[in-house]
Amino acid sequence: MRILVYKRTHNGDPDSGGCFGAYDCMGIVREREFDAVVGVGGIGSEAQANGIDGQVNWIGIGAHKRYVENKRGPEILFDHFLYFGTDGPDFRTLAPLLAQRMYGAGVRSLLDGMSDAEQEEAEGIVRLAEGEPPSPGLLGYVPSARPVEACHSIGSDPSSTPETRMSDESDDAGPRVFWCNTNRGAGAGGNHLEQQMHVRRFAAAWTAVDHPDGTFNYPGHMRRVRRGDTIFIYANGLGVIGVGCVTESRLELLFPNHPDRLREFATEGENEEEWRIPVEWLVWDEANPCFVESLRASFQEITNHAVRVRRVLHHFRL
Repeated sequence: MRILVYKRTHNGDPDSGGCFGAYDCMGIVREREFDAVVGVGGIGSEAQANGIDGQVNWIGIGAHKRYVENKRGPEILFDHFLYFGTDGPDFRTLAPLLAQRMYGAGVRSLLDGMSDAEQEEAEGIVRLAEGEPPSPGLLGYVPSARPVEACHSIGSDPSSTPETRMSDESDDAGPRVFWCNTNRGAGAGGNHLEQQMHVRRFAAAWTAVDHPDGTFNYPGHMRRVRRGDTIFIYANGLGVIGVGCVTESRLELLFPNHPDRLREFATEGENEEEWRIPVEWLVWDEANPCFVESLRASFQEITNHAVRVRRVLHHFRL
């Protein structure tokens, strides 16, 4: 049995109809051939905030795929679908070896290459869903009408277009403010990455193999960004050196072999996905930084950090 096991950071996909890909989660990974899917919560801060960390979240057996316009992979419904929500069994208890592989090695998804013992554990989890009813949406199925904005990544094909557009509409009123840490001084890349962001007009973050979820803090915040929002660029040891305005409601995800990356995968540190947002820089001045206390995040919304926001805008007279 071919079983796809993948880590999740948020709820919502699969949706209430048991549709995997309702929000395009895992993108082209859904294209792969498998007999069953097991979604497990990661162990990082975003998974913890969503109440799914360390748990088996859902299981699907017997995939029915249907391709939908503007999605990177098919929507999938299942002959047997079991959804635990935020009350799933402990992944480490059910499958200690598989959990060690997923959490200890920074693996995002696993289909091929399981050891015999890991495969046995995965099959044991899948058996929990045997005899369960099908995805609620399987009968009378129609493609999901949801906007594609919960998960955004593109395939590893270098010729593919490196972008996913997000809706300009938002539930929140008014522009928001975000913090982007350039990671200056924290390994390979350094100031060079700042210059790439500046010259090519992107705010960017990179997933890390040593992060608990194989990602960064906090990808969910980066998905919130819309045209007209403000981004502060923070350089370790200096302070905020740049302020920009987001020009498009677009989040681009580029994999290691994509030729248009800002950060060279082979020579500038171990990083998988490059997440970036197009920005028009209103100010960029390394010689006149605004010193504010650092935040332990690669990308974070700081709209409610009123004192911090006012200080930066006042410093740069914006």
